[in-house]
Amino acid sequence: MSKPRKARYRKKSRVKPILLALTGIAILMIVTAIILFMKPSTSVQQGVPLYEGTSITAYVNSTAIKNFTKDLLTHINCSSSSCIVMFGFKGCSYCLAMYNFFTGNPKYRDIYTVLWLYENQVANELFLKLSNIEMSSGVSPWVAGSVPQTLIIKDGEVQVIVIGEVRDQVFWDDILK
Repeated sequence: MSKPRKARYRKKSRVKPILLALTGIAILMIVTAIILFMKPSTSVQQGVPLYEGTSITAYVNSTAIKNFTKDLLTHINCSSSSCIVMFGFKGCSYCLAMYNFFTGNPKYRDIYTVLWLYENQVANELFLKLSNIEMSSGVSPWVAGSVPQTLIIKDGEVQVIVIGEVRDQVFWDDILK
């Protein structure tokens, strides 16, 4: 009678898991590079700066904004060299805070105009045009459709777009310089 053989355990190769891990890392690096390459760069300062709060997050097409501004200025009174125009919604607490900030400050009160959405058809149409211009410049629809949106107009041209509530007087003074 022969002795039963002990089962031989074959050592598992470590090469396959290492190759799989390296392949996964390579794919991750490629996907990351593609995403970074496709993301619009904010380091190239072309167009009108768009702020989310106090940070520039995008630049909006200058030519499209110039055409939009001509249309906007036919509907508002912007007689001084600098104007502040805000698109807002009365049910929005951020919009009301900005309205109170600008109208409560003698520095801004006379150059400030608010266009309340849902109460004014012209304001709705202008805001839709502005949002479309922002989206065509790579701005997310969630951001482009947000209120309040405040535009700084100097010498008949939009210089800056600010989205959100910013009640920092130093910030606004710097932008208006």
